[in-house]
Amino acid sequence: MKKHGCNRSITYEELENIPLPPARKRFVPLAHKDLFDMTAHNLSMLDYKIKDPKFLVDHTQQKFIATFGLTNDRLEQHEQYEFQLGLLGSNDSTMAHKLFTGLRTMMCDNGQWDGEVVISRRHTKNAVFDVNSGLRDFVFNLADIQKKTFASQEKLREYDFSSQSEVHDFVVETGNQNIIPWQHAPHVLEHWNNPEHPEFEERNGYCLYNAYTSHFRTINQ
Repeated sequence: MKKHGCNRSITYEELENIPLPPARKRFVPLAHKDLFDMTAHNLSMLDYKIKDPKFLVDHTQQKFIATFGLTNDRLEQHEQYEFQLGLLGSNDSTMAHKLFTGLRTMMCDNGQWDGEVVISRRHTKNAVFDVNSGLRDFVFNLADIQKKTFASQEKLREYDFSSQSEVHDFVVETGNQNIIPWQHAPHVLEHWNNPEHPEFEERNGYCLYNAYTSHFRTINQ
């Protein structure tokens, strides 16, 4: 996903006052508030309620991100993390409308987005219809998607990282693969060696993943 530059908090009420650029031949803008409301409406059809939404825009206000949790009896509960959704909109022709899934860790502010983009649609004449259709399909499959997201997180616990040399090799390889810049490696290892919470003291893939996200929390990604 491209860098979005959204780092300024905004309220739901302020979304309504953001001006839309004019439509062009192959570009039809969609107001950030309308995109969020469309998502909320589709979720409500199966009684999913949005919980603690947060809104961010870039300096032009033409890029927008909303992140939020959900409440519903169909959803599994976990003591360490919560299923979340992210919604991205852009009215400057740089990004498609996107909906993606992730997790919020309960013990800290780490957002562990797993990169599962479930809707991606450019701003063309039929975009609203297609986004609406994609949202409906997503909502009907949401409970299964959440289960798979939780299962993938639990799978990380099966990876044994009790060997410090294996941890070092792994972090080095993420540098080789350009997943992190080389200068970030010592910071990841610092979070691994000195986790902020006892829940991350186990030596497995889940805790190593948290070491990465703990570092990512402190930088402009």
